[in-house]
Amino acid sequence: MTITGNRASRSVKMSNGTTKSFPAYSTTFVQDEAGKWSTLGYAVIEADVIDSLSKCKNWTEIRAAHFPMHGFHA
Repeated sequence: MTITGNRASRSVKMSNGTTKSFPAYSTTFVQDEAGKWSTLGYAVIEADVIDSLSKCKNWTEIRAAHFPMHGFHA
C-alpha cells in the first residue's frame, strides 16, 4: 500500500523579524507485504506514519480510506 500526504506551504515569522517561507510538498509512505512502513528508503513505525500524515491537508481522506479503526482518530 502506498499513501501520499500533501503538506501546504507556510510562512514562519522568525525571532529576528524576518519571514521564512516553506514550499508545499508531498510525503509518500509505502507498506510492504509484511506490514512494515518506509519512506525515502528508511523504515518508520506506524505511529510515525500516522503522526506525519495527520498534519497533511488531505488527512481526512487518508484517515477514511486507510485508517478506519475505531478509537484511532483523535
